[in-house]
Amino acid sequence: MVAIVGVRLFGLARPVLRHAERILSHDVVLRELAERRAQVFADLVPLVPGRLGPRRGDLLTRVVDDVDALLDERLRVRQPLVTAALVGGGAALLTALVQPAAGVVVLAVVATGAVAFLLGRAGAARAEERVVARRAALGTRVEEVAHGLRELEQWAATDDALAAVRVESAATAGAVRRSARAVAAGNALTSAAAGLGVVAVAALVPVGAVSPAVLALLLLVPLALADVTTGLADAGALSVRSRAARRRLDLLVATAPAVTDPADPRPLPDGHGLTVTGSLGWEERPVLTLDELTVRPGEHLGITGASGTGKSTIAATLVRFVDPVSGDVRLDGTDLRDLALHDVRGVVGLVDDDPHVFASTVAENVRLARPGADDAEVRSALDRACLGVWVDALPDGLHTHVGTGSREVSGGERARLALARALLADPQVLVLDEPTAHLDGATARQVATEMLGSAARAGRSIVWITHGTVGLDEMDRVVRLEAGAPASVSRPALARTSAAG
Repeated sequence: MVAIVGVRLFGLARPVLRHAERILSHDVVLRELAERRAQVFADLVPLVPGRLGPRRGDLLTRVVDDVDALLDERLRVRQPLVTAALVGGGAALLTALVQPAAGVVVLAVVATGAVAFLLGRAGAARAEERVVARRAALGTRVEEVAHGLRELEQWAATDDALAAVRVESAATAGAVRRSARAVAAGNALTSAAAGLGVVAVAALVPVGAVSPAVLALLLLVPLALADVTTGLADAGALSVRSRAARRRLDLLVATAPAVTDPADPRPLPDGHGLTVTGSLGWEERPVLTLDELTVRPGEHLGITGASGTGKSTIAATLVRFVDPVSGDVRLDGTDLRDLALHDVRGVVGLVDDDPHVFASTVAENVRLARPGADDAEVRSALDRACLGVWVDALPDGLHTHVGTGSREVSGGERARLALARALLADPQVLVLDEPTAHLDGATARQVATEMLGSAARAGRSIVWITHGTVGLDEMDRVVRLEAGAPASVSRPALARTSAAG
């Protein structure tokens, strides 16, 4: 009678208890996931862009997957192991007290769960490196298609790009299947063990040793244990991934930022003349060497040269995204490394060749540069960036949503929005790094004229960087960079010429 009542009680309570377990465990894990993601991305901020470089699909895919894997370790690795150990050990003990032979069988069934865990872990360990590499490559391909869809459509290259995505997807699936085979073998082992356990209990328990009701209960124990042993093969595979994810995230977090604030920052100097000397580059690899590059207060300086000669490296160095490999950058005689990063970027502003438009309103996209600015100041910056007419034509004016999922923004509008941000911040030195790079010739010339006219004010220095000739006729001086040798450590020839006009 007791056995019958117990079976009915636990049979009815099982779905309720399982539901409660999932609610509690997922609540804890999802809360931890949000906190962990925020912490990881906070740790990544100091590494951008000096240590991480431009946006990369493999990095984004890896970080998101790795953070998820860390939380999977608690929910889908530790929890099943602890549950299997407690339930399996308790079941083996109780059945052994009733009938020792049945206890041995139950213990053997539990042991197959441990074997399944090791089997899944071994299979995942062999395939993990390949899975991560393939997922990273797939993420990069998908990002390229998503960001370059217009160009792909324009040049009828969409089918080729999608074919490349399918190839990477197939390679990823193949790598995952290698791990999945080991997991499937482990799951098959635990299922077979549960079934064989029933047969073993029936064969080993002597006839008449226990009542028929208790015998029925003993026969059901191996089958019931399948619930806690079946997931152990998956837990083994996930344990490998979560351990690898932890190593990668720890390595990323331990990466030293390219630039840091000084322990005791010096006050900003009064002037804003800039002098650059020495070798410039990324991660201790010189890209170019300058005897001396000077940006005088109020000067409009053009920098031009072929791709790879170090133009964008100069821009990144001026705003202190990276420090010189050797030499220094001085602001009115003070080394930038002695100044707080916030102070440096308050004096030197940057508009690069690929400004980002956030999924928000026009006003908030511009107000990013000075969060305390009111709508009138934002509108003034937009007017000076020659976007007043465009804003007036928008359905909600300043408060129209733009960016991903909202109103599309053209290349010229993106460049002007970035300029509006810079004008709102009002830096004393404004670096414009190929802001018209993605525009056609006529539009580029129009935008360049408007941007330079808007950016010009008494006393502000402008550094105009381009690989062509657009905008150079409005410069006071032009610096031309020419790669002197194919090696990355070559010393480019530096020639200063006066711009025409």
